[in-house]
Amino acid sequence: ELFPSAAGSTLERELLRAARDRVPVEFENYYDPWRRWFFVKAYPSADGGLSMFYEDITSRKEAVEALRQSEERFRGVFESSGVGVAILKLNGGFLQANQAFSRIVGYSEDELRQMDCAALTQPDDWAKMSGLVQSLISGKIPDFVVEQRHFTKGGRTIWVCNSISSMRDGRGRPEYLIVLCEDITARKQAEISIKSAEERFRAIVETTPECVKVVA
Repeated sequence: ELFPSAAGSTLERELLRAARDRVPVEFENYYDPWRRWFFVKAYPSADGGLSMFYEDITSRKEAVEALRQSEERFRGVFESSGVGVAILKLNGGFLQANQAFSRIVGYSEDELRQMDCAALTQPDDWAKMSGLVQSLISGKIPDFVVEQRHFTKGGRTIWVCNSISSMRDGRGRPEYLIVLCEDITARKQAEISIKSAEERFRAIVETTPECVKVVA
């Protein structure tokens, strides 16, 4: 007996239906004692019985379950990350964005799905980034990091540091882009303030007629 103790199982119900209604049935059935999944086909035969075909699909089912668990783990990291994370189409359109990314730019995930990255990026910075993206897609570079200006929904211009890589399929073909985004506006403002102070000091030194001596 191929499936002993199958009473009350999907197998028994479907085979009874095939025999009673004289219709072909196809279904998946898990047999616990063997810990195996089978794809079962049953067809009414001319002698009043059933023709049965079985395919062991345990490996496929395990692969699907492993993928599901992997996606759940990725979703957990994706949503809980303190760093902005966005998944882009190869043309720059948004597929997904986590809450941290939405907080940085001020747009909800649904709003971002109607946009592309170019709409958020200062035009000069986008020209530089798009060239790097093409090099990434073509495989010339594995990833890149770029500092650029983004526009927020509220109209502010902020500085961000974007780390961008590509995800590829089993044949090595690019499927989409992953962006890790960090708001560095405070740091850039501090750098600009320091640079401005240095330039003012240099101007004073260079334009003062008296001799200026700096002692370390």
